[in-house]
Amino acid sequence: MKKEIPKNFIVKSKFYSSRMIIKEIYCTNANCDCREVILKFLKIDGDNNEGKILFSVALNIDTLRVIDKVSYDLSVKADEIIAEFITDFDLLIKDRFNKNDKISKGMEEETSVKTISQKAIDLTLNGSCVAFSEIFEDVEIINFRDGKNNLIYVDDQYCMNPKCLCNETFISFIVVNEVDKTGENVFTLRYSLKNGKYDIESMACADNYMNDILKSFKKEEKQIRRNLNKRYRDMKVIGKRLYNENKMNTVPRISTAQVGRNDVCPCGSGKKYKKCCGR
Repeated sequence: MKKEIPKNFIVKSKFYSSRMIIKEIYCTNANCDCREVILKFLKIDGDNNEGKILFSVALNIDTLRVIDKVSYDLSVKADEIIAEFITDFDLLIKDRFNKNDKISKGMEEETSVKTISQKAIDLTLNGSCVAFSEIFEDVEIINFRDGKNNLIYVDDQYCMNPKCLCNETFISFIVVNEVDKTGENVFTLRYSLKNGKYDIESMACADNYMNDILKSFKKEEKQIRRNLNKRYRDMKVIGKRLYNENKMNTVPRISTAQVGRNDVCPCGSGKKYKKCCGR
């Protein structure tokens, strides 16, 4: 699917008598690494009213290489205008394209990626899960209060393999001591972002206490799951970049339901499933 950005910008070329407005169209698939923008050049009048489309061009955002071009008015010197546009291309326009590409693929404008540590890169390439806070800066802590008004933090980790279709996250529930600001991880779930079903991965509290926390969690679950789905998409985008930069070949994982815990993990790491994506 392609998404058109509503805020357009206006350019003037020595190869065309009127000003032109440029409309940007981006891919919306979070798992796609196409890095492509389609620019539609339209004629405008003196009152900035849009006229007919003159031509469109698909550019690689990183290299500015022309991928495709379609002319709608053969009298317009599209090749010359495109070459002029690329020659005059500046960092502000590139930043705009990068930002809009991220937004269209599900990454919010304010999302800021950290300098990713080698540890996080190794975990990603080994098929292990990585905490969202390890990748992004200024992360808002997902939290809620249980029935006894205790503050509960939710720590979320994700498989960043872009070809893994697990649609899951590992979420740890941390009870916060608001006096000394310490926290205790009381249990961790392997949580389905599709339907909210879960398996208990670890537990360091009594069953009734876990159930009390989960009861309160359920009241906030709709909004929390929406945030987790958004973070899942963001992590896959960064994972795709890391895999491409390190030239890793991965094997798609369509479903985890038929994979035994002692089977080789289908993500391609070579580890047992329980020691990898099944952690």
